[in-house]
Amino acid sequence: MITSLEIKNYKCFKDITLSNLSRINLFSGSNNVGKSAVLEAIWLNAGFFNPTLPLYIYGFRNWPKIQNYQLMLDLFRGYNYDNKIGLKCKGESDLDCREHSIQAFDTDTPISGNRSDSNSFDSVVRNEKELRLETKIKNYDDLLKSKLSLKKGQLAGEAVKGRFPNSVFVTVKSQEFSDDEFDAFTHLTEEGKQELLIKSLQEFEPNLEDIQIASTAGQKSFYVRVSYIKNRQFPINQLGSGIQHLLRCVFAIVRSQDGTVIIDEIENGIYHKNLGIIWEQLLILAEKFNVQIFASTHSYECIREAHNALKGKDALKVYRLDRPDSEIEATEYDEKSLGASLKFNMEIR
Repeated sequence: MITSLEIKNYKCFKDITLSNLSRINLFSGSNNVGKSAVLEAIWLNAGFFNPTLPLYIYGFRNWPKIQNYQLMLDLFRGYNYDNKIGLKCKGESDLDCREHSIQAFDTDTPISGNRSDSNSFDSVVRNEKELRLETKIKNYDDLLKSKLSLKKGQLAGEAVKGRFPNSVFVTVKSQEFSDDEFDAFTHLTEEGKQELLIKSLQEFEPNLEDIQIASTAGQKSFYVRVSYIKNRQFPINQLGSGIQHLLRCVFAIVRSQDGTVIIDEIENGIYHKNLGIIWEQLLILAEKFNVQIFASTHSYECIREAHNALKGKDALKVYRLDRPDSEIEATEYDEKSLGASLKFNMEIR
């Protein structure tokens, strides 16, 4: 786990440091103050070895297709390539102590033109972009390098070779269950841990008895059995969006063993009285699979239920993002200060 992260020149952040990070970290704040951006930065930091991660951010945000000469320009503070992105974290292991940078460079590609005389060619130069990613890890001799290039309108990435902990970003964007999630379920079943999943879902829906993968017209989905409907299984989406959201979070943790899970708007689709159940189950699974969780919320109830569910377990930190002037600041709440703020109805969203 990382215990601190400094973010420089990523989107709206000039220089912000998150200290005393815990097993579960929750970000709050008003609209357009950087909650989603800070989660993206955490994700890029966790996946430092994969230069294609920035591409997924465009999908999360439904941004327009990348244009020539503007490779990931949106990610650099002030839409300025001169502002090199820096992510510096510290933590419990050498791998958790690293400095990661993302910098843009021009790449000149000559294109042959018409012959003007017997000795020379007229030519034009296509000015294109390349992102170079470099990471220095504590006690690692080599500087890890990767890159993402845009050439002739085609994107190509060169990743760092090696095996590193996985990270998964759970978004609010509605989507069908992915092959990765079906694989996570299969992995749990093969490891004899399916009961762990069922127990987590039963905390949310006590009548649930079983969950399986089934196909209809060639389309895979998760089907469940419940105690009040005998001898019949049906798609899990008939139990509502809340249990699907919990299921996706569970699969993200399974897929990210020893790594990181990021959850945007964690309260999405969850009835406020069930939020405490979500937090309890996420902590149980995060400890089981050694995963660190980062999440955002708009909800006062979500923060309150997180505090109530995780009180005394030394596992939660809340950070409120504010923009008092032109720069964004983070206010840290530990269990004591969070409890006091909730008691006196102080603004922490």
